[in-house]
Parts: sequence; C-alpha cells; structure tokens
Amino acid sequence: MMARNWRNMNPRTVALVMALGVALLWGFREYSNRRAMEIQAENQYQRAFQDLAFHLDSLETELGKALVATSSRQRVRSFSDIWRHAYSAQANLGQLPLAPVPLARTETFLGRVGAFTYTLAQKDSEGVPPSDRELRTLRELGRQARFVSDSVARLRDDLDRRGVRWNRIGRSINATSTIRPEKEPVSSVDPASKGLKLVEDGMKRFPEPDFSGTLPPEKVKPRAIVGATIGPDDAVRIARQFLGPGLTSGMTVRVVSTISTQPAAYRVEVRPARGLPTRIITLDVSRVGGHILWMIDDRAPGVTKLTMDEATALGLKFLESKGYRNMTPVFREKVDNIALITYAYVEDGVIIYPDQVRLRIALDNGTILGFEAISYLTFHHTRTLPAPRVSPEDLEAKFSPEVEVIKVRPVVIMDDLGNEKLCYEFTIRLDGETYLSYIDAVTAQEHRVQRITRKGTEVI
Repeated sequence: MMARNWRNMNPRTVALVMALGVALLWGFREYSNRRAMEIQAENQYQRAFQDLAFHLDSLETELGKALVATSSRQRVRSFSDIWRHAYSAQANLGQLPLAPVPLARTETFLGRVGAFTYTLAQKDSEGVPPSDRELRTLRELGRQARFVSDSVARLRDDLDRRGVRWNRIGRSINATSTIRPEKEPVSSVDPASKGLKLVEDGMKRFPEPDFSGTLPPEKVKPRAIVGATIGPDDAVRIARQFLGPGLTSGMTVRVVSTISTQPAAYRVEVRPARGLPTRIITLDVSRVGGHILWMIDDRAPGVTKLTMDEATALGLKFLESKGYRNMTPVFREKVDNIALITYAYVEDGVIIYPDQVRLRIALDNGTILGFEAISYLTFHHTRTLPAPRVSPEDLEAKFSPEVEVIKVRPVVIMDDLGNEKLCYEFTIRLDGETYLSYIDAVTAQEHRVQRITRKGTEVI
C-alpha cells in the first residue's frame, strides 16, 4: 500500500519530501554537533571556575604560612606555591566567558602577588630574607587575598545552589554588550558577573601595597600594535579582507561589542544573513592599527583527509599571505579532525618563542578555523641577541646518563619576570616520556623544564 502511494505521488512532491527529509537530517546533525560543543564548553567553564576558587583559597593559605614561617626553606616553598596559585587563578579567570566585564583590579592583584612572591623566593633562596617593608606588603596582600577568596567561594556556592550555567552567562553578556557596541558594555545582571563585579569594587577599597623595588615592569605594552585608531566600519572592512569573499559573501558582518581591556578591540561577528545561524565566525580587531588579534570559526570539520605535514605547510602559506614571515612550526597536535599548530618567529636561526601565532586548521579541506596572534603582536620587535657563552655540548654533558637527548636548538623564552632569555632548548626522553629543558646560553642556568603532554603534542 505504501509503495503504491509513493508511485502515485507527483514526482515534484516526492522530490520535495525527500529534500525535506535531507534538510531535517542535516539540521538534526548540526543541532547535535552544536549541542555537544555547548556541553563541552560548559564543562570547561565549570572546571575553570572551580579551579579558580581552589587556587584563590590556596593562595590565601600560603600567604599566611609565609608570614609565620621562621625558616628560609619554608618561606621559599610558600612563596613558590603562592606565585604558582596566583598565575593559575589568573589563567582560570581568563577562561571564563566574562570578556566585557571589567576585572582589571582583580587581574592586576593576581599578577602582582605572583611576581612579588616570585621575587621574594629568588632573594630568599640566595640568603636574603624579606625586609620589614616586604613583610608588611605581604600581610596587606594576605588581607586582599582573604577577601577575594571568601567572596569567590560564596559566589561559587550561590551559583551551585541556583544551578547557573556559564553558557547562558556568556550569551547574556554578549547580548548586553551588543546593545551598545560603540560604548563601554553596560553592567550585566547575571549572578556570576554581578558577584565578580562586587569583588572588583571591593578590591578598590584596599590601599595600594608598597611594591617598590620588588616588581618587574607593568604589563608590556603591545609593541607591534601600531597605527591609526580605527572605527567600527573599518573593523568590519578589515575582518572581510582577512576572511576573504569565500567566507563573507552572503553573510552579515558587524561589530557586536567593544573590548576595553588591552589591547582594546572591536569584536566582529560573521553569521548567515537569513535564517537560523549554522556557522558563526568571530574576530577581535584592535582599535589601534586594525590588527586581527584572534579569529574563531565554529564550523565542525568532516572526515580527515589531510596529513599533519600538509596542514602545517598550509598554515605557513596562510601566515605568509597575512604578512607573518620568517615563521616556523614548533608544536602541533591533532584533536579530532583539527590540527592545532603553533608557529614562532625565527631570527638569525634562533626561534623567538614570545613571537608566536597559533592556528586551528581543518583536516578535511585545510581551511583556517582559528587564528591567535596576541602574543606575536605584543612582543615582536627588533632584537639584538646576546652571544652564547656556553656550548650545547657542555650543557648536554650535565644531564643524567639515563636521559636521552633527542634534539637541541637555540631559542628565546621569557622567564617568570618577563625577561627574555637566550637558551638552548633540549628535547629529552626518559622512561618513555618527553621533556623540554631550557638552559640559559649565557649563564648556564636552567630556567624551565616542562613535560610534553600525553595527548599527542609533537615538538617539530
């Protein structure tokens, strides 16, 4: 009976029904993909906020321990834990969808307490204990840390009790800032933003601690972000040029908000002109000079067809087309059907790690799904590199005989106080694990050791 009904139907009707079925299946697939991405993002936001509360609580605890410690060994241990928790909390705060919410005072506090205690740890380990003035500063930082930790802990409990979702908070903030994109964002009414804004306002009531002589320079002013100040229309034009007509034809391109934190920027959104959004591209364009700071395309790539080497080569070609020359790939990782590749600037055969750009490349067709150049635009400048005073052969001899040295190359890294250091990067292996050791090419001091993650990060 069903087959006879299909045979009796008008061919146009059959085609229409089939097209409708295909459209429904495609729509369900897109919905499922987007839903999975939303769940993943929500889990990341929840973890970042829980980690933020943990690191703030640990920060306050270690500040108290440092104040009552009587031995240099215990103070150095607490100081080291403090700056580790401070920078981790700063990173967690940056992972939350709160970009338009002004939290400069809180972020500055975390950065300063980390840098301050790192300096104290360095001095104490060399036999110079904290002075009375530095101990008074440490005590003042402890009071501020207690306020921030208690406030965020109460906010965490309140959000858990209400069952608040961070995805909704992000959408609420973006919607609020979209109302008046040419002005500073209005105050958000969601509980998370309101709670963190109260923390920010409370921080302003504390006196400024005395950091004289113990802090590195303030946050570096972006060196490569230069040029005339642009307006929203310029930002739209620059975004169109960056993406090209293939991604912007038939799409609505508009400024949806302004970013007041440095570097100040316009947030540009590209989405279909009609119907429900199925693909959104977001970019930040600096208000000074019109530089693309970052871009993300939420297209979910299909089955992998390209090798990582092919994707790496396509990334270099893309960077060259955007004016990023003398770049080399340094790290890469495959996640699902996307290649995550980090490229760094090369000067006189030395890899300059601060001047780096990260790309997300689709492995189905090689399109660029993500671009992030804030680090490059912040640190890139003309350098005069020091001459090495030690050889990599001499330094390699210091490793344990059980350690296998895979590769060594000259690099420039930044230490924890923001100073650039010419180092040899040793890629080494021990018990099946791969590590990177950075040893100063001038002083022979080891600045950092890091383990390559087991997820598949590859040192190129």
